[in-house]
Amino acid sequence: SIEEQHQRTFSDYDDNDNDEVFKDPSMSSLSTLNAMDTASISILPPQLPTITVLPPIKKQITIPMYQGYGAHYVQLDVGSSNPQPQTFLLDTGSASIGVPCNECIDCGSKRSHADFNQNLSRSYQESTCEDCHMGKCDLDTGRCMIETNYLGGCSWSGKEGTDWAVPSFGDGWQQRHKDHNFSPSSITSIGEASSATNRLRTIIGTEENDISEVKSSSSSSSSKSHSTTPFDFDVIRHKFKLDFACMTSTGGQFKTQLSNGIAGMGLSTLSLWMQMYNNRAIDTKQFSMCVSKNLFFGEIAGALTLGGNDERLNQSPMRYMQLHSEDGMHGVGIRKIHVHKSGGETIADMDFTKLDDFEHVKVDSATLNDGGVILDSGTTNTYLSEKLRPALDEAWLEVTGQKFPTEPIKISSAEIKKWPTLVFQMKGPEKSINLDIDRTTSDMKVAFPSSRYMQLNARTKMFEPRFILGEDYGNIIGENFMRGHNVFFDVDNWLVGFADSDCDYKYLETGTPSEKVDPYISRKDLNTLVRSHMCEKNKWICIVLSFIDSLYLIFLLAAAAIVLQSYIETRRKIRILSVESLRNEDGEKDQSKRSTKDWAKLLQKNSFEPCEIC
Repeated sequence: SIEEQHQRTFSDYDDNDNDEVFKDPSMSSLSTLNAMDTASISILPPQLPTITVLPPIKKQITIPMYQGYGAHYVQLDVGSSNPQPQTFLLDTGSASIGVPCNECIDCGSKRSHADFNQNLSRSYQESTCEDCHMGKCDLDTGRCMIETNYLGGCSWSGKEGTDWAVPSFGDGWQQRHKDHNFSPSSITSIGEASSATNRLRTIIGTEENDISEVKSSSSSSSSKSHSTTPFDFDVIRHKFKLDFACMTSTGGQFKTQLSNGIAGMGLSTLSLWMQMYNNRAIDTKQFSMCVSKNLFFGEIAGALTLGGNDERLNQSPMRYMQLHSEDGMHGVGIRKIHVHKSGGETIADMDFTKLDDFEHVKVDSATLNDGGVILDSGTTNTYLSEKLRPALDEAWLEVTGQKFPTEPIKISSAEIKKWPTLVFQMKGPEKSINLDIDRTTSDMKVAFPSSRYMQLNARTKMFEPRFILGEDYGNIIGENFMRGHNVFFDVDNWLVGFADSDCDYKYLETGTPSEKVDPYISRKDLNTLVRSHMCEKNKWICIVLSFIDSLYLIFLLAAAAIVLQSYIETRRKIRILSVESLRNEDGEKDQSKRSTKDWAKLLQKNSFEPCEIC
């Protein structure tokens, strides 16, 4: 019986035997056990298996964002058999998703990756009229066709299709942290990842019914390499069927942008994050964009978290504003705008008890929000209504003595750093109270410093305003306003959170902070930084630049030597000719006693022009 199997006697315990605390009960007869005093018998409970219930792992993944020509983009691996890396510009101001395909005509070039070739993916399916979600049915061809136009003249058209996709850590993440014991940010809690890129893409491209084969092959090979299956299956956890457009033509900036396509992040079932949620690739209707600025296009410039908010990026408490739908986009409300006289990059740099440090922009909330206000990561600049201009100019005049700039201005980086900071007081959750700036309120404030509302044009060497008042685009809070913050879109609770952050994704991977660049970097230092970056990327470029520098230095020295020699020779000729000419005209023997003025008078008298000799 179970009771008999777990009876132990104190007499069976041997103090000198450290290896065997309890002897096997089968070695003692039942008669001996029954004859013992019951007080000497210890009845232990049955040794049943221990079951530990672990909390479910949240389906949340953080991937790098890259610096495009203004807006930021991320990478997804699309397709099966051999998934193809494709980059998507992140646009919270729209919902459609599309990438140029191999049939795309006049779609530009020099993008981050080759166009998507649907013929190489066995899982790609072109949508028919019955499966049309994004576009409209073309009765002549039976295809689902899409045509999308954006403000500013950008456009594209294509045909709808579906294929497997998965968020990607990028082409070079192994190289970025190969010398560190850190894994990609989404999986630090479940093990180190060091799988090769081709292996990941093999697994990503595996069909759902083949996962058992991948699991068995992964476990059998784990002892032979450093590859860990937790990483492989964490990637698969975020795999989903993507409904997107295969672009066949593009217009405007889509021809010249660095990213392949575009991924709408708006409030729509077609947006990237919502498709992942509906396909159970993430658990919540949440995502966050941590936006930084990189001086070099195509380099990492922030992080995108799908399925939540990566709190490791936050450098201040998260402050929330109310979110609402503005024609399917992320609508927010502006309560007030203030001008902080002493500048500052973040809200933490300001003391709101010192009211004299602030100048209020005297415009009511109805005017600020006329026509709605949206958060749009796909727009580089921030635009508000022209109706704000008189009040902003008045406040700016009071603080700086001049109106807010509307044209590029020539000014140094050191001077632009001293400019005031705009403070936007955003409408907080529903119960917010309209109080003064120094009072406690559920409203939240966001700093908009000169490093973001003005931008240096390296070609013209002038600063251009990136906070523009006009009627063309409506009220759009763009990428430059979001920069320097981890922006949390919590659609589950209809909130948008802002936390100060340097958005250093590389730190999440390697544990080593990236080198920070002063947002007010001077033109000279900028040139030095660009050169250093080019040398790091390609040593031959550095060698060529050094050679050019050497030639330039030799040229300068040679030119200086020629000028100096010419100057000395000219002086000698002038002196010889001048002396001979003067001796002919003047009989004075001691010429050395003449002053410079005397020489000049005599030279003028003889109509001798030294400059002709020069």
